[in-house]
Amino acid sequence: LSLSLSLSLSLYNTFESGEGAGAIFQEKVFPGQKKLKRLDLSGTGIGEKHCVGILKSLVNDEIDLELLGMSENDISSDSATVIAAYIKQCCALKVLNLEGNELKSEGATQICNALVESKCPIETINLYNNEITALTVPALIKLIRSKPSLKKLNLDANMISAKGVNVIKDTLKELKKDDCLDEMEMNDDENEEGEDDIDGLTKMLEGLST
Repeated sequence: LSLSLSLSLSLYNTFESGEGAGAIFQEKVFPGQKKLKRLDLSGTGIGEKHCVGILKSLVNDEIDLELLGMSENDISSDSATVIAAYIKQCCALKVLNLEGNELKSEGATQICNALVESKCPIETINLYNNEITALTVPALIKLIRSKPSLKKLNLDANMISAKGVNVIKDTLKELKKDDCLDEMEMNDDENEEGEDDIDGLTKMLEGLST
């Protein structure tokens, strides 16, 4: 099997059962596709193992995507290191969609730190429904402050405390980006995990604004 991909490939919700398809794409399709610019595997169900394999191919072949979508593929925090390794080498990434996975705070923090380190002009980040708590807020604040290109941030349906949400909103307001954060209607803001880190962060931010 020898395939040449166009600049854009979207397989959103293409497969009812993606495991077999995932192996084909990982092993036969993606290696050597240096011209690929947009890759959307959201909702394909190919699973964490094959998503990681595809990411490793992207890293090895130095494919610089503008859009990467891997939502709803059961990606856990264990795989965040691979995602982060890819992001760090990106110079063109504008859209990152990881909605509906299982990154948790540990994985989300790694991804935020990688985006800070990357030279990419990220504009849209979707981390909806990833079991993220306020533990990730310090990394999110650093990301928001380091990327003036950022236009849209979706953190809804997570477990970020009310205090953490307020720090994010205040930072965006200070940067005149009030409309950057999507509505947090489904977020569980009663979760207090990470609150101690928020207290220290709030004092630091107050010092920066004075």
